[in-house]
Amino acid sequence: MNERCRQESSEAPVENLTLENVMLTAKEGLTIASAKGIKLKNVKVIPEKGEPFLLHNAEVEGLENAK
Repeated sequence: MNERCRQESSEAPVENLTLENVMLTAKEGLTIASAKGIKLKNVKVIPEKGEPFLLHNAEVEGLENAK
């Protein structure tokens, strides 16, 4: 886990968030940390390098259909 994730994980967790019809391009993938009840619907992440999704202590629904 990188330093940024460690810093964020000390804060209150994100809960019950839905991302729908989202397309992101970025240098690195989307990091979801210290989160539960996250739903992805029609989400596409296009990183320049690495995996599109980086999860740390996260409960994410719909990841199997995300790209």
